[in-house]
Amino acid sequence: MNSLDREIRMLHEFCLKSGYSGEQIELLAKPFYTKAANNPPSSSCPSRTTTILLISCAVLLTITLTASIIYHEPVYKLLLSYGRIASIKVLPLWDWTYFYDECFVDNPFFRSRFLTEQDCEVCDGIHEVKYVKNVSTQEISDGVFKQDFAIIVEDGMRDWPNNGRVDLSYLEELYHQNQALRECMACMFSSNVRLGFPNHHKLLKLALNGQIIQYYAHWQNCLKQASKAFRQVYRRPYFLPQVVELADSNWVFVSSDFRGEKPKEVPIDLPLIMLAQFKGQLKLFMKPNPPCSNLCKEMSGVLKEGQIILLPGEMWSLEYLPDGDENIAVGVGGTFD
Repeated sequence: MNSLDREIRMLHEFCLKSGYSGEQIELLAKPFYTKAANNPPSSSCPSRTTTILLISCAVLLTITLTASIIYHEPVYKLLLSYGRIASIKVLPLWDWTYFYDECFVDNPFFRSRFLTEQDCEVCDGIHEVKYVKNVSTQEISDGVFKQDFAIIVEDGMRDWPNNGRVDLSYLEELYHQNQALRECMACMFSSNVRLGFPNHHKLLKLALNGQIIQYYAHWQNCLKQASKAFRQVYRRPYFLPQVVELADSNWVFVSSDFRGEKPKEVPIDLPLIMLAQFKGQLKLFMKPNPPCSNLCKEMSGVLKEGQIILLPGEMWSLEYLPDGDENIAVGVGGTFD
């Protein structure tokens, strides 16, 4: 642009030296600058119309791509998962529940953790545990989640690792060889054996070597690394509906020749209690929780090797007594998500 301006000035000076007046030079140059004024040079910047068009195309393309991604089910579930985690993380900083007081889609299995007397009508007439086998997920949904039945599935461990064969030697070796189980402490350890310091590792070793007899113990693998490592012992039962989300933690119940008379609590405080009997058998006692204790009857049953009991933890509390020689069971809680 500077070079062009310099050339025009040199031309103007040349015309003046050649004897042309300013009016004559302006008259001769008029056709050139008139045409330039009527057809201004194109700008490097897009016009407003072009800008709006480009923005519209970009927005449309973004919406199209986003819709395509969201309607792809795996991506959609992943986005929901991240969104749920983000909403939980931000809750201590900003209480968004003020704007969100009801669900977009009702969960037919959701119930409040607080029982009312009206809820107790469901268990009125339930007098015994139901024993089933080759059961469907729909039957479990109808019996456990809608009618608060206690159900024992006789073939509950089919297709499990080692066909559900677990003994004391296997447990001691697992807790000794697996780094996470070896290094992580357990929670809520309870036993009739005085160990000085609650130590499930020591109890397993003493029991395997025959240094303690007539004992019982249970504990929770509460740390994530330990509970994850222990899941190799069991797997999700074939009859469990997809609406059930099993807890990360798991429980271990062991005993041998214990002849106690006072039942021990199964301390799983979740809407669903699942107890799997790997070896021996347990006497089980189911007591209705308040305020249903006046209307609903206490029940009892025997959980034998290879069987799994499902119990609605909101309606019932579960207790056990070891029955016989060596007993091993694993407990897991769950929610209806």
